[in-house]
Amino acid sequence: MPTTDVEPTGANPPQASTILTATPREPDVGAPLEYPASLSPGGIWRAILPVQHLLTAHHAGGKEQTIWDLHLRLASGHQPVTLARIGADSSDRKATDLRPDMERSTTDGTVRLRPYYTVGNNLALSTRTLPTTPIADGSADDAVAS
Repeated sequence: MPTTDVEPTGANPPQASTILTATPREPDVGAPLEYPASLSPGGIWRAILPVQHLLTAHHAGGKEQTIWDLHLRLASGHQPVTLARIGADSSDRKATDLRPDMERSTTDGTVRLRPYYTVGNNLALSTRTLPTTPIADGSADDAVAS
């Protein structure tokens, strides 16, 4: 399957101020998360989005699910570039480019993180608090009818 990497335009793209943003779709959830991004010698943009930061922001927003749109802002004052998958054999990335989920236990319960492609083939993340399953403590066994 062919892959497409993000390649910069221009001879020397700005790097010092290049930022990866994870922006919650619902503005009342909180501010975008921002992390430095750098261009590798091979022309691939790299950034680290710490899972713990997503979990903390997800719980602070108080929603069952938070959708995070991912962008790369190449320089201060410039419009962010949507991270997307283009140039392959299918125009419907959502159905063909599936990524594994990740579950993390927190003090507030378990959260599932799922990267996915939107209908517009843009990369997004979903954080969802999973329902808790009651653990049987055996107390029902003590209630014997006489």
